[in-house]
Amino acid sequence: MLASNSRTKKTITNVSFAFLGHFSNQIMTFVVRTVFINTLAIKYLGINGLFTNILAFLSLAELGVASAMIYSMYAPIAEKNYKKIHVYMTLYKKLYTIIGISILLIGCSLIPFLNFFFKERPNIPYLEFIYFLYVLNSASTYFFSYKGSIFRADQRQYIVTNNNTVFTFIQSIARILVLLLFKDFILYLFISIICVFIQNYVLSRKADKVYPFLKKKSIDKLSKQEERSLMKNIGAMFFQKLGSVVLNASDNIILSKFAGVVFVGLYSNYALIIGIIKSVFNTISDGIIPSVGNLCATGSKEQSEKIFNALLLLNVWGMGFCCICLFVLLNPFIELWIGKGYVLDIYVVLFSVISLYIQMTMRAAEMIKNATGLFWNDRYVPFIQCIINIVVSIILVQKFGVSGIFIGTSLAMLLTSFWVTPYIIYKHYFKKPLYHYFLRLSLYTIVIILSGALTVWASEYLLGNKYINFVFKMACCCLIPNIVCICVFGQSTPFKTILNLLGVGRILKRQVKC
Repeated sequence: MLASNSRTKKTITNVSFAFLGHFSNQIMTFVVRTVFINTLAIKYLGINGLFTNILAFLSLAELGVASAMIYSMYAPIAEKNYKKIHVYMTLYKKLYTIIGISILLIGCSLIPFLNFFFKERPNIPYLEFIYFLYVLNSASTYFFSYKGSIFRADQRQYIVTNNNTVFTFIQSIARILVLLLFKDFILYLFISIICVFIQNYVLSRKADKVYPFLKKKSIDKLSKQEERSLMKNIGAMFFQKLGSVVLNASDNIILSKFAGVVFVGLYSNYALIIGIIKSVFNTISDGIIPSVGNLCATGSKEQSEKIFNALLLLNVWGMGFCCICLFVLLNPFIELWIGKGYVLDIYVVLFSVISLYIQMTMRAAEMIKNATGLFWNDRYVPFIQCIINIVVSIILVQKFGVSGIFIGTSLAMLLTSFWVTPYIIYKHYFKKPLYHYFLRLSLYTIVIILSGALTVWASEYLLGNKYINFVFKMACCCLIPNIVCICVFGQSTPFKTILNLLGVGRILKRQVKC
């Protein structure tokens, strides 16, 4: 019972700090983006989106080391086996140093082939040097950053979140000043490199202070069995990383090749907002996974399944709500924020939102898979997903335009990881038929679709100018989906589990007794 309460408190702490940190970070992100748009040409937005996604492919060198290492440390941390933790962290340092150097070398080797990624090369001076700065920034993230993993494995994700929040604020202020005073994109990039390096260094020193044994030199080594298990998990996570990167990074590269870098710049504003939603959900998930991992390592499968069902409802409800808001509000928001000239076709928004919903509703199953170490079982699925995604997206973008890219991404997920990941956890962990999962998910999705249709219908009423209409649409989005979900799910076991995990159930019981 004490362990359960401790896990709940740590989860709530991690999630609370994650939410507050991201709220603060995204406000600064919008301010920086607004200044960026008003001081630099839109082609720089396109270059930023394209080069960021090219470097995301190079991050495949990370091979899923972080997820495998964090999983390996759950048991030693629960057992307070500091020697074993130190061995893993020493190995982690060596691997990340090699990865950082590899990204630097491989990234630089692509410089002669940059023109391949453009439909037409943009008229931007020092383009190769700008790309090199992106490579340097990406490579530098792997030096010192490995120590943040021990906080994540120890259910102290909030320490990493707080560190990120502080340096995001500092970096944002510095970027704004550079843009306003100098209007220089290269100086803007130098700010990122410097801040990322200092941010990782400060987190490293914090880890040394909280876990002083990390400063000592480790002479112990993993056993052959532990090495094989770790390398097996890293190998499996490489394919998982591959699938994730292709889904998230290939869209801009295909856009640049078939639609041009200017369109990449236009879509990057939508990608920014969608990325914020994904980032918040992923950070919240990162705050929950260590507690789920601890539960899976020390609790029963019945407890784990109960928590999983609650996470599935919470995930679908939350993402469904966000997707409804995005579909209704994204174009009006872009128009109010930076002007009608930056607004894209509603079908681009629709298929972007569908792709986001499919990808993020799989997070509950992925959390259990990562917490239980079932990396190996579906190792080839992301590779198949990559092939489907790239081939179908390239075919459909030429037939349906930009919307075809997101249709291709959605089809790739539906044909592969959407059903394989839950199949793995139900077969190898819960040991139950898969239809339990899809019955729940289908019911939840039908409710989300109906509430979304009702919200779209209600938000079509026009009350006045565009500002009043936007506020009205926002009110519809906030109220209608959540009221519908509360009415449908309010008495369900997963919903009551969510309330109990948050402490709401105990508070309500005390009020009833009073």
